[in-house]
Amino acid sequence: MLHLMPKLAAFVLLMGVGLNLLGCSERPHGDATFKEVSKGFKKELTKEQREAAIKQLQTETAGGASKP
Repeated sequence: MLHLMPKLAAFVLLMGVGLNLLGCSERPHGDATFKEVSKGFKKELTKEQREAAIKQLQTETAGGASKP
């Protein structure tokens, strides 16, 4: 009986870790991945609009950095 104790203890530990990881794999309802959420944002601006907005932000940031 004594020689079965390490095997039993290892089995119980591995099952505990496995069940713990299994519980973490489920997403709560309403929780979306980044890929799912980003799909909607890609269609909001055209490529030209995005480039213009980036250029404007860079200009504003550069102008704001030089002011005291």
